[in-house]
Amino acid sequence: MLLSRFTLERLKSAGVDHVFGLPGDYVLDFYKELWDSQEIQVINCTDENHAGFAADAYARVHGVGCVCITYNVGALKVANAVACAFAERSPLIVISGAPGMKERTEDILLHHMVGNFNSQHKMFKEITCASVVIDNLNTAAYQIDFALERMKHYKRPIYIELPRDLCKQSISYDVYKQGTPNAPLTDQENLEEAIGEVHDWLRESERPAILAGVELARYNLGDKLVKFAERHDIPVATTLLSKSVVNERHPLFAGIYGGEMSHQHTKEIIEDSDCLIMLGAMLTDMTLCFKPAKFKKRKVISASIEGLKIRNHAFESVQFGDFCKELFKLDLEHKFVKPKSLLPKVNVTPTFAPKAETKMTVARLFEKINSILTKEMAIVADIGDSLFGAADLQVHHRNHFLSPAFYTSMGSAIPGALGVQTAMPDVRPIVIVGDGAFQMACTELSTIVEKKLNPIVFVLNNKGYTTERYLLDGKFNDIRNWNYHDVTAMLGGGAGFLVQTEEELEKAVQTALDSKALSVINVIIGAKDISQGLRRMTEALAKRV
Repeated sequence: MLLSRFTLERLKSAGVDHVFGLPGDYVLDFYKELWDSQEIQVINCTDENHAGFAADAYARVHGVGCVCITYNVGALKVANAVACAFAERSPLIVISGAPGMKERTEDILLHHMVGNFNSQHKMFKEITCASVVIDNLNTAAYQIDFALERMKHYKRPIYIELPRDLCKQSISYDVYKQGTPNAPLTDQENLEEAIGEVHDWLRESERPAILAGVELARYNLGDKLVKFAERHDIPVATTLLSKSVVNERHPLFAGIYGGEMSHQHTKEIIEDSDCLIMLGAMLTDMTLCFKPAKFKKRKVISASIEGLKIRNHAFESVQFGDFCKELFKLDLEHKFVKPKSLLPKVNVTPTFAPKAETKMTVARLFEKINSILTKEMAIVADIGDSLFGAADLQVHHRNHFLSPAFYTSMGSAIPGALGVQTAMPDVRPIVIVGDGAFQMACTELSTIVEKKLNPIVFVLNNKGYTTERYLLDGKFNDIRNWNYHDVTAMLGGGAGFLVQTEEELEKAVQTALDSKALSVINVIIGAKDISQGLRRMTEALAKRV
């Protein structure tokens, strides 16, 4: 079998139905193989970094994503998106073309080179859980399978480098000699001991709570978690990074925990718990609002892909997925008392009545967005107030909120919408993006128009970088104002709307909802108008600047 064909078949068997990327001479042979494939569809993007963000978003809702780019000039542009996927545990396959093995011996510098032929591989080692260079046809198949198995287990990106003169050559795969890559296994005795300790602790507990992290989404365990919580009436909170890992309209949903940024009822449930079950939660400065954690280790069960700790007791070789599955089987034969501070009336649909001749504010914009959400919509939020304002939106369906809430890279939302709607054609992305991030990524709207997708893009236009203004203000935070709503005319598809008042917002949103095409809504916001969530965050972060 040819190396290119083997790689394509492995992508398909891993769950890849679409590949995002750009062609380039070092990857053209393989790119054409993908393009001509009946099994996988290629989405040509306008920029490699955008292709990476699209593939990352695709992975978060589909289970695995893939980006294919050329050597160095393409790969190093996509590195930012790959780093985001690594930081936030998203299973992303990076395939890079590379100079052929023969031409590397010709003792001349080749275009796109940086340093030496190993330089790109070394860079990607830092932001992937497995990185392989296919330089030996006898071991190529094993290397690819090894990388894919690592990605499946660790839910992080992998890197596969394909020298262009090997793609059309045959490979051999003798599993009897080379073996088959396997994921780490669970020590069953340690798992049973851990589950027994959790069972006994929960039976003694009075105020248990669950902090559901992003790794639950990566292992697709949200529904099983909810059934466990329902069986015992245990409240479930998420972090901003894991928002929507459970249905936020569920009566046991306790809100988004973010340290001092949290609503009071969420803080009480999490910080006053006498048995806090943290499942796949990443405790970052963003999660804790740049302050030490308020809960003590002796009150915490912490399970993640990195390991398992119960109080101060570490259990070696207990895999996260196996622990969760056994935990969710527990039946304590009683229910706990529901906290009085749970979110009230979570199933009440919010309404929005525009006030005549009233200028737009951040708060009112998010109230309007909240009023239109359905289970057929997904929120794709960029960073800054796009993210913090969106924290209180009530997402109607599990895993329908995406944002780089830990890595916080600007410019991810528009290409993210491309990835989301490619993976879920029946789901309409609601994109929330600041004007600065829009200027970074708006070219990917061209691909969205080309593919006849129909996200609704809300541009928070306050003529600058809002978060930085509140950390350290200066003219360097101001950006040139664009007529963002006119971008659709340039692209030749979709419709744009300029919104300065609540009545204009109402009309624009209704028209967008009725349309089957892209809508870009340019919402004029005051330069100092921010959400309460962003205000609390910047007050804490400004002390460190």
